[in-house]
Amino acid sequence: MASSTVIPPRIAVREARVVLTIKVFFTSRIWSAARIPPLRAGAHYIAHHEIARKAAEQGAVLLKNEDGILPLERDRKITVIGAMAKNIRYQGAGSSHINPQKLSQPIDYLPNAVFAMGCDERGDTDEAMIKEAVKAAENAAAAVVFAGLPDRFESEGFNRNHMKLPQGHLRMLEEVSRANKNTIVVLLSGCVVECTWAFSPRDWKNDQRRINSRCKMQSLWTRAFIWLYEKTTRV
Repeated sequence: MASSTVIPPRIAVREARVVLTIKVFFTSRIWSAARIPPLRAGAHYIAHHEIARKAAEQGAVLLKNEDGILPLERDRKITVIGAMAKNIRYQGAGSSHINPQKLSQPIDYLPNAVFAMGCDERGDTDEAMIKEAVKAAENAAAAVVFAGLPDRFESEGFNRNHMKLPQGHLRMLEEVSRANKNTIVVLLSGCVVECTWAFSPRDWKNDQRRINSRCKMQSLWTRAFIWLYEKTTRV
């Protein structure tokens, strides 16, 4: 505490009494006689991990399966792209963060797949990572891209200013989709994200017209909502 800070005597005495009360409690027989159940050793971590894996598998939501691209055939040559494939985003940040006894990464279940970073753990990318991802996608029958919201995009203590994915993830999705029409996107996030690219990963070049049409439609819906809001709230 800075030397220039002066604690009022009344508060200082009150804090001292609290500290003294806690000290007396922990050193007294009351604490030793308290009926506190002992910690149970020998938790079944492997069994718990399997339950968590099944829950994650059954809790996944299939948003789209264009032309029946899924499920992928076991002998099909695929490439996995994205830092989240090696460092999965499965929980929040801040006080909610936990340290699991065992953690499986998506890439662990695809040992024969070719891996390319595409972006870093912060959601940023550069030309070298994009070039590597495109090359890997071009030489594969299908490209599985892992994208979502890194820690700096969703955590406690602040609000999001938008619902977009990181620019690095958007660039990665765009370039990989152009390189391989069979692109599968796996989203990992705890919040809602914009998916304006979701109806076009197999033909990104022809999507600008659809995006413009959708933006116009969203604009019409926005104006209609504002009109309805003004009508219903007007006194």
